[in-house]
Amino acid sequence: MTEDFQRCSLSQKTGKNREDKMHTTIRDGIFKNIVVPFYDTQTVLLVSKQVIQFDKNNFIPVARRKAVWVTDVAEIVFKLLEANNIKTAFLKKRESNCLQEKRLIMFPTTFIVRRFSLGTYPIRNPYIEYGIEMTSPIVEMFFHTDSPNVGSAHFRKEPTHRRMQVQFLHDQSGKKIKDAVLHHPEYPDISDHKCFVSLSAFPPSRISLEQRILDMEILSKKIFEVLEAFFNSIGIKLTDVKIEFGYSHEGELLVGDLISLDSWRILIDGKNHGKKMLFEENLDIAEVMSRLEKVTEMIRGSGITDPKKIIPSL
Repeated sequence: MTEDFQRCSLSQKTGKNREDKMHTTIRDGIFKNIVVPFYDTQTVLLVSKQVIQFDKNNFIPVARRKAVWVTDVAEIVFKLLEANNIKTAFLKKRESNCLQEKRLIMFPTTFIVRRFSLGTYPIRNPYIEYGIEMTSPIVEMFFHTDSPNVGSAHFRKEPTHRRMQVQFLHDQSGKKIKDAVLHHPEYPDISDHKCFVSLSAFPPSRISLEQRILDMEILSKKIFEVLEAFFNSIGIKLTDVKIEFGYSHEGELLVGDLISLDSWRILIDGKNHGKKMLFEENLDIAEVMSRLEKVTEMIRGSGITDPKKIIPSL
């Protein structure tokens, strides 16, 4: 049992509910562990870790309070989305660094919604000026390649990238195989870089893969707009956010994973207080922790822990 999960587990001095301490870690990630509890295999525990990103490949352990901040912020964000009619996998906060969510069949794609041309976007789109604000948020889709055999997706050859930007080319859902092919735009004619997403891995539905992706794009933009309105109300500017989706066992599309301090770039007085600031701005760890704490306290103090006080639906 990891130290993180020991801190997340419920204390049972009486010996009752001993199954609370039984679990299986299905993913040991950089920022969190995903754990399936023995007593309820239809849910997962997301146990946040106390690390910050130093550069693309290095992550530094920090004080445990960072994991607590991530969990608190994620809980508030999920409540904000639910109050604005966006369904999520969130169930409850189990411990100070642990959320419990419905177990989903994750769609193997990350959606990044951007209001500003920051990060890798202006590098990949050199005709767009760095730092420019878009009149409408744009949605990018990246196919996961760090675990190519998870779920329904696989690569014939694992790429060197952690993620590859993809574009939807065609849907064969009218055929018996019901597969769709996603091509990497830089390698449109190389079969090794095709990835196949099988609809049969998801709960039965007549919805085509093309429609599923469109639904996620529309929902991603709505999530961004809700978060942007909230951040504006407390003096923060949201520039971009990372979102992931999955399907419940009943086939319902839900927001999954965590949306928290490691998911977005945000600006306060023109300074980044979100992800990747350590190496993008050459800050020291103390300054990074100070900025993360400031954001957490602003969100905690916003009053949206009570869903009735959350901003109206957009």
